[in-house]
Amino acid sequence: MSGLSKNVRLQWVGALSVRLSSSNTVEFSADNRTVRTDLSGAVLLNLFQKPTTIAESADELARQLAGRQAWLAGMASILNLRRAGLLVDADAP
Repeated sequence: MSGLSKNVRLQWVGALSVRLSSSNTVEFSADNRTVRTDLSGAVLLNLFQKPTTIAESADELARQLAGRQAWLAGMASILNLRRAGLLVDADAP
């Protein structure tokens, strides 16, 4: 995943806000940073409550989402959330 090792453990940043909208999107926000996802974001909310590797998250998305397109959207959301600083390295100081 674009420079991330499959063994990097990610978790949510401390002060995360989540908003579900009527347009079938999930919005994650913290410190003036916001990422909108499709409904696969609802799966991600629970997935990263504890430190989870990229490999584990890929496997879990495959179990919980229907089809390759949904899985690809979920993985893209993980990358976008990481880039925005909403998913952080659980092992960083």
